[in-house]
Amino acid sequence: MKIGIITYEKFAERVTLDTMFNMDDLFNIMLTDNDYVKFQIIDENENLVLSTHYPETGDKIIYIEILCVKREVEILGTTYDA
Repeated sequence: MKIGIITYEKFAERVTLDTMFNMDDLFNIMLTDNDYVKFQIIDENENLVLSTHYPETGDKIIYIEILCVKREVEILGTTYDA
């Protein structure tokens, strides 16, 4: 089973990536928590598989960047001249 590590400024939290893991909570932490530093996934052999911290990435390590998309105005429809 793969393990996720959420690193904050003062501590790191290990979470199991099973069916009980909620991605929405993780994205909420990544986008809104001021103490959040990085998220990593390690496999059963303690090898790094994925990281949100670019300097740790390598040949077999996947780097992901989390983006926050904000909508300024709700688009209800478009009008155009053909």
